[in-house]
Amino acid sequence: MTVQAADRRRDALGQPRLVLVDEFHMGGSGTQYARVIDACPGAIVIGFTGTPRPESFDALPAHVQGKSAAWLTDHGWLAPLRYRLPSRVDLSGVRKARGDYVESDLADAVEKSEILGSVLDTYRGFCVDQPTLLFGVNIKHIENIQAEFQAAGIDAETLTGKHSATETERRIDHLTDGGLLLTVDRVSAGFDLPELPHIISVRPTLSEQLWVQQLGRVARAAEGKEWGMVHDHCRNSEQCGTLTEARDWRNPREGEEDRKTESGERLDLRTCGNCDNAYSSSSDPICPYCGNDNGQDLRISVREAVELREKRAEEIEAEREAEKQRRAAQRKHLGMGIKQRAAMLRNKRVQKPWEVAVDQMRDRLDRALREGDDVAERFARGELRAAGVRS
Repeated sequence: MTVQAADRRRDALGQPRLVLVDEFHMGGSGTQYARVIDACPGAIVIGFTGTPRPESFDALPAHVQGKSAAWLTDHGWLAPLRYRLPSRVDLSGVRKARGDYVESDLADAVEKSEILGSVLDTYRGFCVDQPTLLFGVNIKHIENIQAEFQAAGIDAETLTGKHSATETERRIDHLTDGGLLLTVDRVSAGFDLPELPHIISVRPTLSEQLWVQQLGRVARAAEGKEWGMVHDHCRNSEQCGTLTEARDWRNPREGEEDRKTESGERLDLRTCGNCDNAYSSSSDPICPYCGNDNGQDLRISVREAVELREKRAEEIEAEREAEKQRRAAQRKHLGMGIKQRAAMLRNKRVQKPWEVAVDQMRDRLDRALREGDDVAERFARGELRAAGVRS
């Protein structure tokens, strides 16, 4: 049963001796799981998941680490993945809640992004007659995508939680036979089609759990399967990483300031500007897939960006202070202009203050010429010129 059902039926659970929970990260909150576990005193409780949430460690504090995705890939238990990032969606106005984008905002942003042409190109260029799974934002979104594919002459089926077991089986058969299946997250976990060679993502996410589960659909190893292709039209790989990335699920945010840019991109992943394939970032700018020279990677981490801003702020303040002192020294060196001199003399009740101020400026010009002071000379000549006096 689901954790919600178990939570509702706590009084009827009896005294189980063993409780097994599959996909422990899914379903409900940590409190729901905790209530069910508390209702089974004395039972051995084991939860299974490849993508635990931080609260999972609170509900079941004893943690047995399985083999990593990198190890499973290196030893042939998972297929290597290739990542293509051919599109980008503007998500600047999309709100966030509970660790991911707000679905209603997200659907609008993706619809307005006009990436569907790129998605069609991906399907035509890589996926025709091969089982292909496409992830969308919600039911309305995948139905709109289905209409666009069908208008382009491409047969596409949708699979949602509303479909019966019979309809689900038929649509899975459509996928297995080399068709295109559009879904939301109905098959993001627990679905097993090892031969699946392609997934297309049109569903931006900030949830590493959701992204890794979706990647797992195409990472199943199968005979003759060289790799699984991830066509990432939302650049989730940049935000959420690759399947084989080392993760600390207990403290997912730790160290982000050193491994991500301020826009959220992972610094250890780089996308080729020529073929759109992502590859491990290193000092080598050459794309391993097409040989394109992508030049020096100029991206910097959050920590470096903050330090640069702080350093620049200090430099700007120092520059302002230096300029302030320079101007003060210049004013002291050059003295007052004719207008200021005339005002001062007027306050001192000197007769004919303007004429006296002009004569003093002429004296200042003569002294500057004698001393070879070009700055003072330009100043005096400018003052006399502004006063209408020939120098």
